[in-house]
Amino acid sequence: MACAEALAHRAYCARAVLAQVAGVQPDNDVGDDSVYGDEKEEDGKSVTSAGLREAEEWFTSIYLLELLRERAARNPKCLLRALAFAADLREGTAEEQFVCGWLFYVHGDLPDSFAAWKHSADAGNSCAMNSLAFSLLHGKGIAQPDKAAAVEYYERATALHHVTATGNLAFCVECAEGTFRDYGRAILLYRKAAGRGDLFAMNRLGMIYKRGDGVQRDDLTALRLVGQAARAGDPHALNNLAAFYKKRELPEAVLAGREMSDLHRIAFRLYQRSAAKGNADAMSFMGLCYEKGEGVDRDLDKAVELFHKAAENSDVWAYNHLGTLFQNGLGADGDSSGHIAKDPVRAVAFFTKCADMGGSNAMVNLALCLQKGIGCEHDDRRAVELLTQAVELGNIDAMSFLAMCYENGNSHAPRNLTKAMSLFARASAAGDLWATNHCGIIYAEGLPEGNPQENRRLACSFFTDGFDKGDASCTTNLGKCYLLCIGVQKDTRSALKLLRLGVDRGDAHAQTVIDTLREIPPPSPRGAELAPATAET
Repeated sequence: MACAEALAHRAYCARAVLAQVAGVQPDNDVGDDSVYGDEKEEDGKSVTSAGLREAEEWFTSIYLLELLRERAARNPKCLLRALAFAADLREGTAEEQFVCGWLFYVHGDLPDSFAAWKHSADAGNSCAMNSLAFSLLHGKGIAQPDKAAAVEYYERATALHHVTATGNLAFCVECAEGTFRDYGRAILLYRKAAGRGDLFAMNRLGMIYKRGDGVQRDDLTALRLVGQAARAGDPHALNNLAAFYKKRELPEAVLAGREMSDLHRIAFRLYQRSAAKGNADAMSFMGLCYEKGEGVDRDLDKAVELFHKAAENSDVWAYNHLGTLFQNGLGADGDSSGHIAKDPVRAVAFFTKCADMGGSNAMVNLALCLQKGIGCEHDDRRAVELLTQAVELGNIDAMSFLAMCYENGNSHAPRNLTKAMSLFARASAAGDLWATNHCGIIYAEGLPEGNPQENRRLACSFFTDGFDKGDASCTTNLGKCYLLCIGVQKDTRSALKLLRLGVDRGDAHAQTVIDTLREIPPPSPRGAELAPATAET
C-alpha cells in the first residue's frame, strides 16, 4: 500500500476506533465523510493532512471528549483497541502523532498526550501546536502551567493560519495569560478568527464590544456577534445572549414593546438550548429560573434537580448554591411550587464537595459551619485552614472572616490585631465596604501600638472612602467623626447632614444618634453667664 494510502487508512481507523469508544458509527456508513474531513482528490486518494486537520475540530469538541471518557470507562475492550492503536503511532508522522496525542488525552493519560503533541508540534503540525499550547496553559500532563510557552505555540499555529489557535491566542492577549494585555491586538485576532467561522472568537469579540474593553462600547455590534455565535449553537454565546435578555442589556430597538416577563421567557429558552448541549452553567441558570419563577413557573423541585445535574457536570457554583439552599431552606411546607427543608448536615456535605473542588465561596461557608458547629462538629483549626486557603484564592469575604479570627483570637488563630488589620485593609481595597467601615471603627477606638492622632486620621479616611461609595454605616460614622472631632474639626452642622443621609441610606443607628442629640440642651449664647445656684432656706 502506498504511503499516502496507508496514512489515510490509519487515520480512518483512528476515527473509527474513537467512534466505537463514543458508541456511535462513523459517518462513512451513511456515505457522509465531510464530518470527519475526508475530502477526495480526483484520483480518489484522501487528502490526509487536510482531512486530519478537519477531524481535529471533531476530536476537540469538549462535549465529545467528555462522552468518550464516559463510554471508555464502560467499554474497556474499545479502550484497549484505542490505546494499542495509539502506541503504534508513537513513532509515526506528525499527523499520526497528533491523533496519538488525542487518543491518550481521551484516556486521561496526560503526560503521554503532552509528549505526542510535543513531537507533532515540533515537526510542524499546527493542530498539535494548538493542543500543546492548551496543555501548557492549563498544566495538563506537566508539573505546572507554562503560560509563556503556551503563547509561543499559539503564535506559531496562528502564523500557520490555524483558526482555533488564533482565537485562543486572542484570549491570552485579552486576559494577559502568558503575555501582556493588549485589547487592540486581541480584537484584531478575534476578528480574524471570527471571520473564518470560529464561534469562540465571535462570542469573545461580542463581549469585548459589550464591555467596551479597548474599544467604544457598542451594544448593537455585541448583540450581532454574540447572536451569530448563539444561532450557530455555541453554548457560551447562548448563555451570554440569555443574560442580555434577562438583564435588559439590549439596544432600545430590540427592547421596544417587550415586557420583562417576555425577556425572561426568551432567556429561559436560550439557557434551555445551551443546557441541552451539556453546558453546566446553563443548567444552573435554568435552575435559578425555576427557583425564582423567571420565564417559567416556579418549581423548587425542578430547580434542585437542575442544580444537581449541573453539579454532577463539575459546576462548582451549583454545589455551593445547593449547600446554601439546604442551609437556609426555601419555600413553605405544602407550597405548590415546592419546599426545600433546612438540612444543615446535607448543606455541609455540599459545601465540602465544592471546597474540595477549589470553590472559595464554599470554603468560607464550610468554615463558618465549622466555627459554629452547624451540621458538623466544631473545629476552629479546620475553619482557619479553609479561610486561609480561600484568602490565597483571592476570596474577599474570606479576608474579612479570617481577620475577625485574628481580631478576636482563638486557639488556632491567636489574637493579632496587626494581622487582622492587614486582612481587613486588603478586603477594603478589594471593595468590601463592611471591612472599610470596620477598619474605621478599629482606628477610631485606637490601635494600642499606633499614634493616637494618626489613628483618628486613618479612621476618618476609611469612613470617608465608604461614604464616597455610598455605604450607610460609613456615612453615619463619618457624621460621628464631625460630631466628636475624630480626625476632623468639630462641625455639628456637617455631622447632622451626614447623619440624616445615613438614615436615608438605610442605617437605623443614624436616627438613634440624631435622637440623642435632640436630648442635649442647646449651648448658652456666647457671653451669657450661668445663674448662680440658689441656696436652700
